[in-house]
Amino acid sequence: MPRRLLSAATALLMFLSIAVAFSSPAEAISTPPTLQVVFNASLATARWGAVSGATKYIVDVGKVGYYGPWLPYTTTSTSINISYIDFPYRNEPGTAYIFQVLAVDGHGNESPTNTLKFKTISQGGGVSTKNKLAAAKKANSCLKKGLAAGVTTAAVGGSVLAASVWLPGLGEVTAVMVAVSTVAAGGSEYVSCLVP
Repeated sequence: MPRRLLSAATALLMFLSIAVAFSSPAEAISTPPTLQVVFNASLATARWGAVSGATKYIVDVGKVGYYGPWLPYTTTSTSINISYIDFPYRNEPGTAYIFQVLAVDGHGNESPTNTLKFKTISQGGGVSTKNKLAAAKKANSCLKKGLAAGVTTAAVGGSVLAASVWLPGLGEVTAVMVAVSTVAAGGSEYVSCLVP
């Protein structure tokens, strides 16, 4: 084969191998497992499982009925403490919060989000959201004790599946707020106190 054709063939092969390398789809990064948020009198601690290949995690804090912007917190750890003072939309007291976490790899690829799952339920059980006024009173009773209150969907081994949460010190919960949070949660059944 003439030298000029060999060089052209080599260049074409190199070009094709580079094109294939750049067109190959990026490997998907997994969703962080088992997001849990624990609340005390002044801060929330979010924890989740590690994701292989993740270089950082983004924890988003938003509110029921708000479409953005959510307030993102970035960390390289699998937990983060967030002071209630730093929570977004504090001028809308009583509206329930929602937490999400996603993983980011070294190429900037983001995983699907994992929305808040489990919290521990306090003694006294939950109050059905069918009676919005009684559910609001339950939430306010929790808040007055310095406990967070959550709209919960199911009980699992002493914990509850919580769709959203009200934080102590951020205002009174009304029956309307319970109704909005219940709809946003896709038909949650109870309002419960949540303890660390």
